[in-house]
Amino acid sequence: MRVTDEINKIRFFLNGGLPSYLIFFVTSQCNARCKMCFNLENINDYSVRKKLSIEEINKISKNLNSISYLTLSGGEPFLRKDLDDICKLFYDNNSTRYIGIPTNGSLPSIITKKVEDILIKCPNLNLKIPLSIDALNEEHDKIRNLKGCFKNLLNTYQKLDVLKKDYNNLEIAVNTTFSSFNQDKIADVIEYVFKNFDIKSHTLTYVRGEGTNPESNIVSIKNYKKAVNRLEEISHYRGALKGFILNFNNSIRYRTREIIIQTLEEDRMIIPCVAGDKMAVIDDIGNVFPCEILGKKIGDLRKHNYNFKMMWNSYNAREIRQFIKDKRCHCTFECAIQNSIAHKITEYPSIIKRLLDS
Repeated sequence: MRVTDEINKIRFFLNGGLPSYLIFFVTSQCNARCKMCFNLENINDYSVRKKLSIEEINKISKNLNSISYLTLSGGEPFLRKDLDDICKLFYDNNSTRYIGIPTNGSLPSIITKKVEDILIKCPNLNLKIPLSIDALNEEHDKIRNLKGCFKNLLNTYQKLDVLKKDYNNLEIAVNTTFSSFNQDKIADVIEYVFKNFDIKSHTLTYVRGEGTNPESNIVSIKNYKKAVNRLEEISHYRGALKGFILNFNNSIRYRTREIIIQTLEEDRMIIPCVAGDKMAVIDDIGNVFPCEILGKKIGDLRKHNYNFKMMWNSYNAREIRQFIKDKRCHCTFECAIQNSIAHKITEYPSIIKRLLDS
């Protein structure tokens, strides 16, 4: 048994054997129909999916231990009217102090009001709002299948940028999904964001799933590398302006993108994955998965009386963890890779060296 395996076991049990990073799909309702969306089947079935109520979410939250980082996703999460109350539950019950809520940014007034509600209810929360930008102007609207999306997104950014002046615990970010629909114009997006957005991070998400078009993931690794390199140059510049912590985070992001490229080129798992161990996914109707990609369901919380702990330690959960540990799957899921890097001590020297060299 390797020492690192023993260390990981100790970390696992320090949190009661429960995940410290949670991705929670709070709704499958969405006002867009993105061409590359991996969650499209659930979004199209929104009308027949009975989402978890705030009372059910409270039961689940109370059955979890500390959640260091929480991502609230969808659908479009800001279409959920009690989003601020959901944040408050995890803030109180699980000592969560970092929450990210990715959004298409198409609802400026709703988003700005709800973000401020969250910040008021959770005063010590670090709240990150990644805005999705996949192209410019009408090209973006076509990819998102939502007329006026780009214009409204810019309005949302402007409103949040004003709000940020009153709340220094609010961070605005940008995320771009790299797909066949924008791979030839990705440089334009990167340059536009660099010149027009005052942000700490611009992430590049490699397309996964088939979305509305099976060709969405037919992309060039060469084009992805070019985009990564340009984003890296900009990240260095931002880090030089804004300090050590940002540089450190950017170093981890760059290492994440290196692993994604290696995964694509070698078609295998490069770094031991912590999905199903340190991280979990709960969908809008209470199903639990190890990650967004692996379609192996751990269980249904509604059928287990919302007892996450019992389900997480079930025979089925252990079998899925072993499946992942045996490297019988691999993917380009950024959140899983980045979380895996954070839990792998042997990755730190190269990250620190790169940080010092920057």
